[in-house]
Amino acid sequence: MRALEYASSQTAIITGKPSRAFFAQVLDNLGTGAEATLMVGDDVHGDVEGALNSGMQACLVKTGKYREGDEDRISGEHWLESDILAVARRITTHLP
Repeated sequence: MRALEYASSQTAIITGKPSRAFFAQVLDNLGTGAEATLMVGDDVHGDVEGALNSGMQACLVKTGKYREGDEDRISGEHWLESDILAVARRITTHLP
């Protein structure tokens, strides 16, 4: 990184979850508004809190990085589902 900064005479801007800039870039690439987008993830901080702080809807799934009680560490309204299949079922049952 430092070598690239030196060679280009530029300062790198590093973004990633849970940065608002990261989520803004994703939303821009998707062409959707934050309020109309659902982030589904297993990381309470990087995925769910990052999405909520960016104005998105969020769902925590009990897979991967999830640990019992993670849902209690989130401030903000979110979904909690057992896995991605449960998320898909919840979404499709609410379609017109």
